[in-house]
Amino acid sequence: MIGYMRRLRLRLLGAFSPWLPASDTTVITLRPMPGDLHRDGRPTEAFWQHLVALCGEGWLVGAGHSSLLPTSPDFSFISATGRKALRPFGKLVVVTELAMFDPEGPRLLHLVCTNDGVAVATATSQVSLAVPMLAQPATRTLVRAGDRVGSQLKSVSVPTR
Repeated sequence: MIGYMRRLRLRLLGAFSPWLPASDTTVITLRPMPGDLHRDGRPTEAFWQHLVALCGEGWLVGAGHSSLLPTSPDFSFISATGRKALRPFGKLVVVTELAMFDPEGPRLLHLVCTNDGVAVATATSQVSLAVPMLAQPATRTLVRAGDRVGSQLKSVSVPTR
C-alpha cells in the first residue's frame, strides 16, 4: 500500500510538473522496513535498488525532464557507503541531485539523512536513457491529376522542409 501511494504521488507530481518550476535537487522521505535491513542495520541490496529507482523517478519528475523522454529510463545502482546503522521504521530523508553527465546518461547522487539532518549514507546511480532515434525527414505525397495508369494513381514522395 505504501509503494502504491508513492507511485501515485509520483504520477500526480508528473502530471502537474509542467506548471511547477524545475529544480535540480529533489527531497523524498521514506521509512525502511525490517526486511530492507540486515540485523546490524546495514541496508540490503534490494533496499538500495528500490531507493535508486524511487529517487531517480522523483528526480526526473522534479527536474521536469520526464515528459521529454520517450520511455521510462532504467536506473542502475553503482555504489553506496554507509556511515551509521539504520533503524527499522526510522524516518529517512533522501536528497537527490545531479552529480555528473556520462556518455551513458546522467549520474545521480543520493544523500541519505536522518530526520535530524545527520547524513548516514550516500549512494550513486546511473540513469540509462533510451538510444536516440534519428528523425526521418518529413515527406509529402504529390499526386497529379494526369498521372493515372489503369485504375491506380502514380504518386511521388518528396522531402519537405
